[in-house]
Amino acid sequence: MKRFYLLNLIFFCFIAVKAENVANGGFEAWSAGTPTSWTISSTTNVTQDNSPHTGTYAARGTVIVAGSAPYINSLTFPVSTGYTYVNFYYKTSLQTGDDLFITATVLNSAGSTIVGTITSGNAVTSNTSVWKPMSIPITYSNQAAAAQAKVNFTMQYTLGSGVHLNSYFVIDDVTMSNTALIGIDEIEASTKLQIFPNPVHNSLKIKTEAVKPLQITLSDALGRVVLHRLSENPVNGFIQDAINTESLSSGLYFLMVTSDKKTLVRRVIVE
Repeated sequence: MKRFYLLNLIFFCFIAVKAENVANGGFEAWSAGTPTSWTISSTTNVTQDNSPHTGTYAARGTVIVAGSAPYINSLTFPVSTGYTYVNFYYKTSLQTGDDLFITATVLNSAGSTIVGTITSGNAVTSNTSVWKPMSIPITYSNQAAAAQAKVNFTMQYTLGSGVHLNSYFVIDDVTMSNTALIGIDEIEASTKLQIFPNPVHNSLKIKTEAVKPLQITLSDALGRVVLHRLSENPVNGFIQDAINTESLSSGLYFLMVTSDKKTLVRRVIVE
């Protein structure tokens, strides 16, 4: 295992944007047909999807018996603050009346829902064959009490009877943060973010179009931030930066690049 140290500690203390990766929010780890750290309706209507947003797998919920709705619910995971958004990417093929309903609940250290917390909830009703971002806001009366959270995805029928055969949803890269994934497609197109090499041994290079510095966050698979700083200044409309990964332990990490409250997430493998 490699040693690591936290870079730019003083600067990090003044950066406001935070992010926390939901345990196995990228659905890379599976055991006996079930994504680790999640519960599912069954291993027949929730399966691995091999066309993920990033990484190797996403999670797919499919109606294989009319009226029987698939669900994917996270186990409770720790959070270090009361994050104000749950973010994820999705693809859907929903028949008339079916939707994908999402909730996120924040708990205190005793495992009780925080008094006055508005449990977030929203639904996807449109169809898309390409990955789309979605952010659901969470509001609090006592944000400081947040210690745990859980996120749930389920299909439902809104017109009074059961979900339709073959309706499905696919989800990937579930995170919680203080910024929304608004305009993520525009960011990806406009910045043309490149990271290489990936997997990486010693230095992860970042290249992107930008007119001002971007915020760079690197978190491990448990959501612990190991690096948070501003990028180098752009030169001739481009930022070229690098993260020293030599001191990091081998494993899965998440790189978040933020500009104007819009965030792009990429999965990084450190070897």
